[in-house]
Amino acid sequence: MLIGFKRMKVQTFDKDGKPDGELIVVEGNENEGATQELSVEGLSKDPTKVSGSDIAYYISQKGTGDVSGTVTALDLPVEAEARMLGKEMLETLKAYAIGDDTEPPYAAATFESKDDQGDVAIFGFPMVRFSKNEASMKSLEDGEDFEPEGIEYGFSAISSKQKDETKGKVMLEFYGSPEDAKVLEDKLFRKAGSAAPKSQPSA
Repeated sequence: MLIGFKRMKVQTFDKDGKPDGELIVVEGNENEGATQELSVEGLSKDPTKVSGSDIAYYISQKGTGDVSGTVTALDLPVEAEARMLGKEMLETLKAYAIGDDTEPPYAAATFESKDDQGDVAIFGFPMVRFSKNEASMKSLEDGEDFEPEGIEYGFSAISSKQKDETKGKVMLEFYGSPEDAKVLEDKLFRKAGSAAPKSQPSA
């Protein structure tokens, strides 16, 4: 059983698979955003029955389904969102733009909670791309106090291409000490000593 949703970390990568920019950490610090909710689906592949001798002889269910998720964050900094979604900064207009060439970068992401024993619990994804499907505005009612609302970000995950123990893995589920959690995150975020893949998958 998991209790709470403490933080989210995201490391974007460049075209060569190397860390691009500082690690994005969302953990409730003022003006740096906070996490609210996470859901992940597609962890198991739908079973397919194979018939033989007039019976269901074998069940094929290797691999995962289409692993994807939704994370709700509150007050995510504009710069962090822009990096995650691949928005382009038009310096002359001081505006972030999306358009024909918009392509979110590949990223690694971890989502942290605690289990009922008090240990750190992490869902880690070696390779994801984030998305955001809508934006909105809403007038304040007369006399109404402002109450911020979380924004949903989607992500799609694929298997790691790293030449290490994460290769071929779509999601890593961790329960343990903060020290061991750091080892896992350093690996996913490709810190010093962690090799990058030769090439990134094509879009």
